[in-house]
Amino acid sequence: MKQLITGVCLLAGVSGYAWAAPCALDGPAAKITVTIPPLLVQRDLPVGSVIWQQTAEANRSILTGECETANTLRSNLVGQDSGMLSGQSQVYSTGLAGVGYAVSSTPMFNDGWPDNYREGPPPSPMTYFSLRLVVTGPISSGVINSGEYARKTVNGQVVEQLMLSSPIAITRQACEMNDSRDRVVPLPAVLRSGFSGPGSSQGEQTFQLSLICDAGAQVNIQFDGEADASGTPGVLALVDQDQPGVARGIGVQLLYNQTPLKLGERLPLETAPAGLRTYPFTVRYYQTQPQVASGDVNAVATFNLTYQ
Repeated sequence: MKQLITGVCLLAGVSGYAWAAPCALDGPAAKITVTIPPLLVQRDLPVGSVIWQQTAEANRSILTGECETANTLRSNLVGQDSGMLSGQSQVYSTGLAGVGYAVSSTPMFNDGWPDNYREGPPPSPMTYFSLRLVVTGPISSGVINSGEYARKTVNGQVVEQLMLSSPIAITRQACEMNDSRDRVVPLPAVLRSGFSGPGSSQGEQTFQLSLICDAGAQVNIQFDGEADASGTPGVLALVDQDQPGVARGIGVQLLYNQTPLKLGERLPLETAPAGLRTYPFTVRYYQTQPQVASGDVNAVATFNLTYQ
């Protein structure tokens, strides 16, 4: 697999002392390996959002060596600086548009690589790298290559490497909302006499949900909320229904294409063509009991749009 090296190594941090004395290290550098699964990423995530974070520890058993005096421990990242920060860490390019990475780590030694250190566990906590994938702009689907993404060096010699073990497949979700996610749908005032018995309805009001989709996106929706005790499909219970001033004997029903929605069940809408797609829904008063009492009507539902 091609190793991702898109720019120069840039200094990300320095700890300890800065003497440039020679060192002799035993064995190869410790490799800290991170494996990241395929990721499905929202199309409209804001810049700076963290889409994955993982911490890995180093195998310290091979980190033995000797320096004539204490040396500076340097942490370097591979890639081009994006100019962004994630927390206190710089964000570097991954080579995939819209996705960068940031790394934080513990130092191997609090005061640099010790003088004449040879054997045994180091006198500091286990070193680790924490890798974050960060949104830097509009995201493209694609692959982040495997390879080296960070290293620690002593006097120019590599002692630890952060390695991505395999390529990461990034898939941008195929649609995004074209307008607000929160909706308030006002229902008109109606007369109690407009109901004729359980199952009757009035005061229909239509609202729309709009998406911008890639061609071939499979769009689904699910509405969730507190169902009315009658169990009628798509009928929501009223908020604070036992409180004074709240209407009795009715609920609020949700419909799509004049068919009542089933709360808590996913409804396939379509395989969308490219561009703006609009889906109309209807809400209405629905009589659930033989007797209706006048009052306020409020109901709440949560919708979840999925697309792939």
